[in-house]
Amino acid sequence: MPFLPELPQLDPSEFMIPSALRGFESGVPDLTMLERFLKALPGPRWIKLQMAGPTTLSAFAKGVESEAIGPWLALRGRSMIARARAAGHEVIFVLDEPALATSSPSPSEGPVLSALREAGARVGLHCCGNTNWERLLGLPLDYLSLDVQLSLDALLSHREAWNAFRGALMLGVIPTNPGASWDSAAIAAKLEAVLTPRQLERSLLTPACGLALHSAASAESIIAGLRQVQRRLQR
Repeated sequence: MPFLPELPQLDPSEFMIPSALRGFESGVPDLTMLERFLKALPGPRWIKLQMAGPTTLSAFAKGVESEAIGPWLALRGRSMIARARAAGHEVIFVLDEPALATSSPSPSEGPVLSALREAGARVGLHCCGNTNWERLLGLPLDYLSLDVQLSLDALLSHREAWNAFRGALMLGVIPTNPGASWDSAAIAAKLEAVLTPRQLERSLLTPACGLALHSAASAESIIAGLRQVQRRLQR
């Protein structure tokens, strides 16, 4: 599935926090990055868009009033979804929330997710560190995204919340830390040991975290790793 690229090595404004705030001062979302992405797509398809979520923005966007963050992200997210759908695409929209590893969810988390869903997207949330998974499983999510090696066992340990969860998982199966290696057979075996075939069928496979600071060759290797795991699971 094509996903919106963020390229901070070419333009520092594409780092997570400034990217989510592009257009904030004027009150009009700057969709330059999205337009560039849409022009590169050959035709209508499912795509993944993402943006820093309200908990992370509240933690790291110094000087921005916390009360303004939720409404701004809802506006920006709705604008991105509307533009993508106008071009014929269906959207999975993920809030990127690394700050949830150390902070409680912002009160804006639920309202922003609801605004994205009302705009016509399936919604997800990504946390690349361990967090209160029971609390996140209670959010209105279509997808919960996590680093499999770091967090899958911890998430599944919350049996009652996991059994009540009606969404699916974005399984971050390929590590993205520098110099990491992986074994696609071992990854597939791990997933088959802890998830049912139905749960696996509904899941998406992803890198464990973002690829923004990787070289093109490294990113391509990680995506190739996803395909290797996918083929093993399909067999």
